[in-house]
Amino acid sequence: MNPEARGVIAIIFLTSVLTLLPLLFGHFSTTQKNLVFNGFEFPEDSQAYAGYVQSGVVGNGLLLKNNSTSEMQDARYIILYFSLMAWVQKIVSVPLDILWNAFRVASIAFFLFSGWVLSQRLFSSSAQRLTSVFLLGMGGGLGGIIYLLTPIFPVLSRIYSSDLTYPIGY
Repeated sequence: MNPEARGVIAIIFLTSVLTLLPLLFGHFSTTQKNLVFNGFEFPEDSQAYAGYVQSGVVGNGLLLKNNSTSEMQDARYIILYFSLMAWVQKIVSVPLDILWNAFRVASIAFFLFSGWVLSQRLFSSSAQRLTSVFLLGMGGGLGGIIYLLTPIFPVLSRIYSSDLTYPIGY
């Protein structure tokens, strides 16, 4: 394996580990008896997406039901990512939070590998290609930086935006 491919694998591993840090923080921060961390960083959106997956598990897997509508309707949505997740959950029967994070890591690997393949067409030097893949992996959000620096610089809490909190590489 050439050094550039090893570098891409290292970037994929680094990005996957960095996206795991908020999950570990959430898991170990819930020390109260009645408090449970369900494995999702953004419960307002992730719970709806998990509902899509669960409707696919209960149904045929491909067509997903939207429970957020005011009128009941049959399963009619096709969202390939969540449909694939529903099919896999039907086959392997693992808890959804574990499957969700396995898909997260697989998506990071696919996304960054695809970026590397594209960068081979755009850049001639290996350093440029590795830099582009690194920036692609780390460019997914600023929320972690704001969370880390807010205790030191309280003014950063004023610029908080949900748009900045998407996890790295998500």
